[in-house]
Amino acid sequence: MGDVDQEDLRGGPTDGPRAAELPSALPIYSGTFALDPVVHFQPRPVLLAAADRVVWRLSLLVLILSKFRSQRARVEHLHLMFWALGTSTTRALMASWWKGLRQPDLATVKSEPRLEVTLSLAVAEALVRILANGKAELTPRGKKFAQTLDSSEDVLVQEKELLASLQPLTETAVWQRMGGSTS
Repeated sequence: MGDVDQEDLRGGPTDGPRAAELPSALPIYSGTFALDPVVHFQPRPVLLAAADRVVWRLSLLVLILSKFRSQRARVEHLHLMFWALGTSTTRALMASWWKGLRQPDLATVKSEPRLEVTLSLAVAEALVRILANGKAELTPRGKKFAQTLDSSEDVLVQEKELLASLQPLTETAVWQRMGGSTS
C-alpha cells in the first residue's frame, strides 16, 4: 500500500501520483460517496398557526381585556375567550351559547395552555398587570395598544366581530350565560 495522506481522504486533489497509489479496494473520494445523502436547502414559507404566534396572542389578550368592563378579567374568563376566538367553529359555538340558542357545554371548552406564557410576556411588556385578586388588567400602555388594534380595520377582524356581539362583556354576564357562580 502506497503513501496516502489525509488530504486525499478528505477530498483534496486526487489526480496525481498519490491517487494511483491508493489501494483498489478504497474508493477515490470524488466529492461525494454513493451513500452520502444529497441535501438541498430551499427557503419555503412555513405557515404558523395564529395561536403559535406571540404577536397574535398578545394582541388577542389586549383586545379581550379591552372589551371587559374596567378592562380587567379573571384568568378563567381569559381561557374561555381564547378558546372561543381560536377557530371559526368555536366562534360560532360561543355566539350561539351567548345568545341562548344552545345550552353551554363547558366540557367542550379547553384551557389555553399558552395563556400563562402570554400573560407573563404581556406583564414583561407592560401591557397587562396582575392584580392581588389574580385578575389581569390592562395598563395604560395596554389600553393604548388596544386602541391601535381597534382602529385598524384589517386586524383581528373576526375576533373583533365576536367580541362586539358579546357586549356587554362583564364577569357577571359570562357567569350568567355560561353557568357558574359570581363569587
